[in-house]
Amino acid sequence: DAVIGLERTLYSIQEGSAPAVEVCIVVYRPTGICPIPFPFSVMFSTSDLTAVVDNDYLDADTIQLFGACATKRCISVPIVDDSTEEPDEQVSISLGDPSDSRITASPRQGLINITDTSE
Repeated sequence: DAVIGLERTLYSIQEGSAPAVEVCIVVYRPTGICPIPFPFSVMFSTSDLTAVVDNDYLDADTIQLFGACATKRCISVPIVDDSTEEPDEQVSISLGDPSDSRITASPRQGLINITDTSE
């Protein structure tokens, strides 16, 4: 069976250190030169946990299209650098069901941890 998933389940960024976090979706199985020989898509979503969209990060919901033989797709999740002192904040990231039933997604849930630099 073909398996895709988040490359990592925890991404961390210090607010102000970079404009975005790069989150990647990778093909885990099968391996080889052309692991999945057909195109497919998967929904990538962000949602509030303790971080708030537009205040702490920008919405990065998107359908990711993988071409035949693709092994990795990365999404930039923009981080808002504000001057408010606040504790660390978290954004939930997740994958939906792949467009082809021959593919499963795992791991499909993760977190972005935003560390505040103004504390």
